[in-house]
Amino acid sequence: MADQEDVQLSEEHAPQERAIDAFTRLESKIKQELLKSRAHWDAHEPRMYSKVSGVSDEDLSSFSCKSQTSKDLVAVRAGAVSYGTIIFGKIRLAKAGNDAYIHVRIHDPPGEEERDVVYHSLYTNEVRSTPDAQPTDYIAIQSRSTPLDFFSE
Repeated sequence: MADQEDVQLSEEHAPQERAIDAFTRLESKIKQELLKSRAHWDAHEPRMYSKVSGVSDEDLSSFSCKSQTSKDLVAVRAGAVSYGTIIFGKIRLAKAGNDAYIHVRIHDPPGEEERDVVYHSLYTNEVRSTPDAQPTDYIAIQSRSTPLDFFSE
């Protein structure tokens, strides 16, 4: 798997048709993984999803990536690797608050078809002052201003 040194990401930009198609194909998987992640973290460390603690699962997963007119897939970054393209997306959680977003990583193998895209991960961040320190904060819900940076979890 590629790491940050292996891939040159594009600048953050509005999604184009191919990225929209890829995220649309994976939308139900992304929603499923978001809810699974929240349930896991709520059982172990509720601070991870504290920004949306009062939001129902239905509202949390009510976003849509399905068209050029969708306002929920707001930004993407992509980078080529030897085994295809890694695409990072910033998705607005419309019913979860004014400034609630998730960052998602997907993989598009070589070829022309979006049907082979694969969900990879959802960004969750255990903030540490040093690499070996205990976490001081937990963040799964990003703000609009949070950069869409490389992650590999």
